[in-house]
Amino acid sequence: MALQRHPVESFSLKLNFWEEFPDYKVHPLFRELWSLNKKNNKLEGSSLFMWALSLCYDRKSSLFSQPEVDKWEVVGDMLWENSDIFTKLIEDIYTVTELNFPLGVTLQTYINAFEESIDTPLGIALRSLERKLVERTAFIATTAYSLDYYEITNSGKAVLRKGTATQLDKMFTDTDKINSLVQKAMNDLRSSEDSGTTKGGFQESMSEKLKHF
Repeated sequence: MALQRHPVESFSLKLNFWEEFPDYKVHPLFRELWSLNKKNNKLEGSSLFMWALSLCYDRKSSLFSQPEVDKWEVVGDMLWENSDIFTKLIEDIYTVTELNFPLGVTLQTYINAFEESIDTPLGIALRSLERKLVERTAFIATTAYSLDYYEITNSGKAVLRKGTATQLDKMFTDTDKINSLVQKAMNDLRSSEDSGTTKGGFQESMSEKLKHF
């Protein structure tokens, strides 16, 4: 059975991530990262990078729920005394000197792979819901309310211009539905971890519901 992993529970700057979780050296993507940095004597930097992923994206991390940019700054400053390191990784992953990356990868490549390595299907589905909720909230917050109105064109004709009020009100309602889905998913995830089981059908049903939002 699939169980949720929480590498952050073992976090310590005194520990080498690769030694604490040697199975990551078998994962194709992470194995290449480990091998390259071992070859270039930057194994410590790659270990810190893996701990950084744990601190930012493990659900049990105290930083997990923080905005991405904020937790990047905190982790960068704590691990490398460089709060801008993740910004550099986003802009050009190959300009960072603290560790080396294989060709053809991005920071998002590692984020996605790490999340998949520690999550159950239910956990992955929950992350999708949470991201959609953040996107919707940001969109609603930056969209002004407006009512329908008539605009007089140069020809003197009155043309109806639709406002945003009706759509925003519907989005508020749908957002409440997503909130309910997120809460249910979190409860199911907590329950599955406590019982040592997962509910595999939830991911498919959640994906169907998301098509309506």
